[in-house]
Amino acid sequence: MVATLYSRCVCFVVVCALVWSTKGAATGRTSRRSPLDHGPSHSLGGKATRILEDILGFMKSQSCGGVCCPVPYTNVLGECFYLSEQSSTWWQAREHCQGIKGDLAVPKHQFALKDFIYRKAGSLEVFVGGQDEFKNRNFKWLDGTPFKENDWAPGEPNNVEDKEFCAGFYSVKQPMLIDMVCSNTLRFVCQYHFPE
Repeated sequence: MVATLYSRCVCFVVVCALVWSTKGAATGRTSRRSPLDHGPSHSLGGKATRILEDILGFMKSQSCGGVCCPVPYTNVLGECFYLSEQSSTWWQAREHCQGIKGDLAVPKHQFALKDFIYRKAGSLEVFVGGQDEFKNRNFKWLDGTPFKENDWAPGEPNNVEDKEFCAGFYSVKQPMLIDMVCSNTLRFVCQYHFPE
């Protein structure tokens, strides 16, 4: 959404600049004043100038911080994440993430991702990119990295009814990593990785 708004704002700025320069050329005026200058000869008018300044200020506030994530991803401490609106099984979630050029999240900064999830949705359980593929209580991230013991929420992994083989985050636990039933339908977090 921000990228769409950004591109619309850029188009608006270009159109305003063209209108301003065309009006000046049509009337024979060759003023060196910017469309953002205030004053009676301003071709856009005071209200339009304020709107344009607000848009430009918003555009500046949406800077990428060194990493510009593609739509629909959001930059979270230099990593690109997307929190789904819909619920899916773990496998459907992974397929969805791959369909938007990513995969289920394997975050470097779990606490930053926790904050991102909590700010967007409050208390929420989501699927992330880890699983106990061989059902031997040996969880690994999708990149092959084993889970660290201190990343698990208290009492986890608990493998309730011997059915919890997929990884998730629970945004109100500290730490937030939990094991979950893969066939449950939950929201999920995708991550975009830039090509190397």
